[in-house]
Amino acid sequence: MGLKFTFAKNISLCAIMLFALNINAQVADVLSLSDLTISENAEKWGLNDKDLANYYMSDNYTSRHNQVTHVYINQVANNVLVENAIIGLNFNKEGKLVYGSSRFISDLNSKISVTSASINAQTALQTAFDALEFDSALPRLTEEKDFSLFIFEKGEVANLPINTQLIYANIDGSLELVWRTQIYGATSVAVYVDANTSEVLKKEVLDITCAFHKDMYHNHSSSCVNHALETVAKDVEAVEYDSDDAVYHVFALPLESPNHGDRSILTNPSDPIASPHGWHDTNGSSGAEFTITRGNNVHAFYDPEADEVPPTDEVDGGPELVFDFDYFSDQEPTAQVNNTVTQLFYMNNMMHDISYHFGFTEEAGNFQANNYGNGGQAGDYVVAFSQYGNGQAGTVNNATFATPSDGGSGQMRMFLWNSGSGIFQVTAPSAISAYYSVGTADFGPSVQDSPAEGEVVVVDDGFDVGSDGCEALVNASEVEGKIAMIDRGLCFFEQKTVNAEEAGAIAVIICNFEDSAMGMTGVPDIPNPSIPTVSLSSTDCNLIKAALSSGPVTVKLEQPQGGLDFLAGSYDNGVMAHEYAHGISNRLTGGPNAAGCLGNEEQMGEGWSDFFSLITTVEPGDAGSDKRGIGTYATSEPVDGNGIRPYPYSTDMDINPMVYDNITTFSVPHGVGAVWCSMIWDMYWAFVDEYGYDADVMNASAGNNMAIQLVMDGMKYQPCNPGFVDGRDAILAADQELYNGDNQCLIWDVFARRGLGINADQGSGNSRSDGTPNYESIPTCVAELKIKKEVTELIQPGEDVDVKLTVTNHRPEDLTGVVVTDELPDGLTIDESSTSIPATVSGNIVSFEIGNMNYLDEVEITYVLKSDPEVFSQRFYLDDLEDNNTVFSDWTSSNSEGLSGGWGLTTNLANSGAQSFLASDGDAELKSELTTLVEHEIQGDRPTMRIYHYFNTVTSINGGYVEISTNQGATWDRVQDSWIKNGYNAGLSYSTFTIPFLEGFSGNSNTFIGSYLDLSDYIGENIIFRFRYGAAEGNVSPVGWAIDDIELMDLVTYNGEACVSSDQSETACASAEGEGTLVDSANSTNTKDAKNSLAFNVFPNPASDVINIQLSSDEASVMTIELFDTTGKLIESVSRNNFGNAITTIPTAELAKGVYIVKVTSNGFAGTQKVILN
Repeated sequence: MGLKFTFAKNISLCAIMLFALNINAQVADVLSLSDLTISENAEKWGLNDKDLANYYMSDNYTSRHNQVTHVYINQVANNVLVENAIIGLNFNKEGKLVYGSSRFISDLNSKISVTSASINAQTALQTAFDALEFDSALPRLTEEKDFSLFIFEKGEVANLPINTQLIYANIDGSLELVWRTQIYGATSVAVYVDANTSEVLKKEVLDITCAFHKDMYHNHSSSCVNHALETVAKDVEAVEYDSDDAVYHVFALPLESPNHGDRSILTNPSDPIASPHGWHDTNGSSGAEFTITRGNNVHAFYDPEADEVPPTDEVDGGPELVFDFDYFSDQEPTAQVNNTVTQLFYMNNMMHDISYHFGFTEEAGNFQANNYGNGGQAGDYVVAFSQYGNGQAGTVNNATFATPSDGGSGQMRMFLWNSGSGIFQVTAPSAISAYYSVGTADFGPSVQDSPAEGEVVVVDDGFDVGSDGCEALVNASEVEGKIAMIDRGLCFFEQKTVNAEEAGAIAVIICNFEDSAMGMTGVPDIPNPSIPTVSLSSTDCNLIKAALSSGPVTVKLEQPQGGLDFLAGSYDNGVMAHEYAHGISNRLTGGPNAAGCLGNEEQMGEGWSDFFSLITTVEPGDAGSDKRGIGTYATSEPVDGNGIRPYPYSTDMDINPMVYDNITTFSVPHGVGAVWCSMIWDMYWAFVDEYGYDADVMNASAGNNMAIQLVMDGMKYQPCNPGFVDGRDAILAADQELYNGDNQCLIWDVFARRGLGINADQGSGNSRSDGTPNYESIPTCVAELKIKKEVTELIQPGEDVDVKLTVTNHRPEDLTGVVVTDELPDGLTIDESSTSIPATVSGNIVSFEIGNMNYLDEVEITYVLKSDPEVFSQRFYLDDLEDNNTVFSDWTSSNSEGLSGGWGLTTNLANSGAQSFLASDGDAELKSELTTLVEHEIQGDRPTMRIYHYFNTVTSINGGYVEISTNQGATWDRVQDSWIKNGYNAGLSYSTFTIPFLEGFSGNSNTFIGSYLDLSDYIGENIIFRFRYGAAEGNVSPVGWAIDDIELMDLVTYNGEACVSSDQSETACASAEGEGTLVDSANSTNTKDAKNSLAFNVFPNPASDVINIQLSSDEASVMTIELFDTTGKLIESVSRNNFGNAITTIPTAELAKGVYIVKVTSNGFAGTQKVILN
């Protein structure tokens, strides 16, 4: 076992070494090696001497299976710990650094403005109590520990002692000196109080709720090899198994739930290694200390009042420990208390025993009352509450787990669930009449308490996306007495229901944009509605909406006769495994005494929990391609249902297409975690495919066992506040140490498949929006002869095209007869004097003979192609936005929400000339459109729109996209997949535009870039286009989105296919990325096409009932007059013969007040003017 050592305040590791004679030699060895390693890597981690002046070893233990010692060191300033500023070091038994990482704050002293506190711990605790509205007296102070840690009794509000500690914490990007109070109770919470002003800076919920740059990977230098750590790891003495002969009648693993099979009677299911004295022991001696569902690993009991007090009549197996109770599937959970508690007790013990075998042992911080002399902090068995709250308001459709640091009991709360398919029925029309699976809300009444039946009406709140129902409804007369259907997004679920109820709705259906129903949580600041709310999947909602277009749809929401009101979460083994795994990941990441290293945006806690839900319920015969949903029993879905994640888990990308880039728009933490679980679930099955499967999860060494071990080891290796790349690299390091790196390619391949390849970049682990996906595995993992082609991306007509071919031999053998060929596109000729090696030209094929290539050899071939100056992309339209007369006549902008910000001209940014259009954020939530009023006929072989633009926004929150209309703005096509070059770079949050899975431009382009949009689908049509920009409230972008030099052209490109072959290998071919070389239009920069203009008069202006248009003409002609609103939508169109000074009158009395655009076309000339209607 590893030894833990905590040394005195404000004394560095170097200083501690002066006292080596007074400390255990094993600890001294670890300290010495850690000190040396930190010094050697300080520069890589960007740390100076002052940053390393004081630090504290919070944890140190050795894993038994691989003899790796894990050391966790916390940064200290002014004798105060810096929260989550942890260096993690993982040494093998030879003293070699397997994996290291740093979350120390660089240049720490410059970030600290306050060095001492002016309020004490008691004052801070009182402030926390006031903030939480606790009216009980402050509990008594019982102990003061190092680093200003004060321990108070639990009092009336907690079920564990209350900790208040002085720390430096990151509060909104600033390092603040605070008192942090952690209270574990019915709601576990941390309160951060300014140590000098007593201001509450942050409240953080500690319960994990499940409604339902690379860090260093460093092979240490030879100077460390002599620091062997063989004495650090202590063998755990074998303990003779002391069977308690306990019997349990349960839904036994690998069954996931009652829907997956029948119960079994198990005798002595406890594992002899993990639980050597059975599940009811606490003293380590023969004989059970408890006959109730309590023992060394967990105390499970029924808690209908949610008061966290065990009942007087706990579930009891009697002296023989027989927990065999009658089970009736048609009875409510409240009538099955013995069974639900027994199942909860069984599953917690199974999770304890399974995880023990993979390294979640006493010294690693597991949950046990008695650690049997194996290290770690004892007294922290899990307290598990069954049927928590008994279905009262706010206590349904949920499951939680709270994880204090080592020594504090984990707390699992299992609730009742009333989601499902039995409470929602479409009764008409007959074509879609059926029961549908729904999610329910923890606000308002349940369907059971408040049934409803009526017609469905889609709401309209009068704003841009009226069906989101976030404002007062403008179709209240239609909604009254009906069931309101509302789209998800932009505001709280509860607010939507309140708005619908105020309009007279009798119930609410929330339409998810994902293909699953969902549970919905309320917020304290919104009045509790008195009508029920359910959710439907996107597929089911679209089915109902389609039926509404043909007639009424009626729905019934009620508890079916003979159906259950509730299902017990403690019958769902998958949900319980998920919750327990939160305790595992929190204790293993950053060390057992941290237990707070998974609060960052990109952390993967929900992913590891889903992973344990899956791996504990794999049955023989299962396959990776199977569809696996999480929580299907609790949500009343079939066993092959989608569950509560965006997609069900599967190695089949058609079933589960989740990739790394999805985390920018998925929810935090559940959506983000689902992407991580998809990756490690793929890895699990890749190991099964390679090494086989064994149903013995704990004791076998098949592929499934190997994958689980790597995931567990990875959690120990990874840094505090990890991101996806951190997690991937930690697993790779674990494989390098445990399996000699034999599976590096297998692991790289599965991660690369979902976007976490070799060139992926997570950015900061504190943001899910700044990562860069990559789908390439390690090159040597693809054992082939390869070729890559690179060319000049953009040329002016007549300029040279530089070509580079890179040939690499990754076949593990030497090759002979290697020949490269490249195809010369029409219009290009090779400059034979430019080739880096001799070339042979035959027609449009150029050949290069390389000859022999050894394994890992790489050869570069370069040459120049000459282009024809008469071949260029033909321009049809260019607006460089320099002529304000035409800018104001050809473009219109609007803010859909009527707010500040949005599109306007700026002279601060330009690609060419002096100005561009800029969409900037306003002071609130914003959606704004920039629309051209000039209609364009699309022609040519490869019609293309090019824009030069620069964006610098809050990544994946604020951004924009392009739309095209072929009917003057009556409808718009959203451009998604037609970009030729520099297309959309990010997903945009659903909350910004209320459009699911929307791609757009977001983040930072760093400079103006040219983006090319293929318009081939519109050949022969007349189009207008617009640029839509959106910003979410509270997310102000540094700049916004600037657009310049908007051009329509018939694009010319050059590309050809290069191939390589050898005597031993297959032929491999590749073209240049994208379209290859793009040829610019002639003289495109700082140029504006002349436009035919037309002068006419509009009067009166401003107008009210009518507007008059006068056009003078010396010859007979046909005049077309069109009236547009500011979104570009055509309001009126009139054509008439014109001669002389004719006047055309258009009635406007029925039009809304505002700005309109009049466009007149005659004899090939056109002109526009604005008119105001008041």
